[in-house]
This record gives sequence, structure tokens and C-alpha cells, in this order.
Amino acid sequence: MLSKARFDLLLAEQKKADFLYFKSAFEWINVGDKVTKEFFGCTGQKWNRTVIQGLKDSSGQLRTDAISIRNIATSYYESLLQADPISQRVEECRNQIWEEVKCVVSSQMNDKLSAQISEGELKEAVWALPKNKCPGEDDLSVVFFQEYWDVIGHRLLDVCNEIFDTGYMPVPLAAGIIYMIPKGERQSANVTKWRPITLLNTVYKIYAKVLSKRI
Repeated sequence: MLSKARFDLLLAEQKKADFLYFKSAFEWINVGDKVTKEFFGCTGQKWNRTVIQGLKDSSGQLRTDAISIRNIATSYYESLLQADPISQRVEECRNQIWEEVKCVVSSQMNDKLSAQISEGELKEAVWALPKNKCPGEDDLSVVFFQEYWDVIGHRLLDVCNEIFDTGYMPVPLAAGIIYMIPKGERQSANVTKWRPITLLNTVYKIYAKVLSKRI
């Protein structure tokens, strides 16, 4: 009788441990996938442990000073993400293709797409964004714009419409903070083993949300 009770107790403890494990795993995935401020807060110590100690340059020499590490990473991602120049032949072929493409956007649709941003449209975009996403260089979250909408809403509307009309976004608004995340091993000297993510300012996200909802 005693052995059966002990067995039942061990079984219950095992089920409890399994429950707590899957509960913590679910919470971690739920928070981590959203890349929220809480996620970065939870991984703050991990970030400190994965500061890049050194990277190999194109000649295979290990560089450990901060300036060299920055230059190696910048050069690699610029060459990877920068578009190649378009040759005259490619340009001619592209123009021929576009001549055969039928227009599917009517003048009425174009008028709606090119109309100035309304306050209701902008407010809808602000409230549609996740509240706890990591802020960018200005450190202003979506919650800030929601809480003080009555004070800054009309000013934000003027800024967004100016960007929309001129096609130019001021550099401070378009700036971002780049983090390098290790793909596998924590300290690799190979720049290809690090994945960059960019934390953008909330104004940039709001403006992009307005355009995406229009489209």
C-alpha cells in the first residue's frame, strides 16, 4: 500500500514538472516570437554574454578592436544587401516588359492612394500596432503616442503628411539600432554566423502601417 502511494506521488510530481516545463516553454515562445521589450529584458544578460569579441576580415585575420569589428560587419552586409547596377540591356528588357503590363489601378483607386493622410487613418494605424515592441533610437514606444495622442496627434499628422508629400523622411526618424544575434555558436569570428536585426523608431512604424493598410 505504501509503495503504491509513493508511486502515485512520484507520478503526480512528474506530471507537475511536465506541466511547469511546457507552461514556461509556451510563455517563452509567446513572448520571444513577438520580440517585445519584455523579451529583450529577459535576455539582457544573454546579450551581454554574446558581445562580439572579434571577427575575421577578408584576409582571414582576426580583428578584435571595436572599429574593425564594425567595419567588417558593415562591409559584409552592404555587399550582401546592395543591389547590383542595372545594365542598359536589362533596362531595355525591363521597359519592354512594363509596356506589356496592363494597368490594374484605376484613377479612382490612385486618387485614394495618393490622398493626404487623415487623422482617423493615422490614429487607426497607431492603435493597430503592438504596444510593447522594442522602441528604436528615440526610445519612444507605441504606448507613448497612444497616451499623449491629444497632445501630439496633430503634430504627428503634419509630419507624416510632409513625408508623404515630399517622399523624404528625415534621417532621425529613419534611423535604427542594429543588433547582431548569433545564429548558432555564441562566439563565432565568422561574420556570416551573426544575424542583424534593426529596431526602428515608432514614427517609422506608424507611417509604414498607414501605407500598408492603404495598399
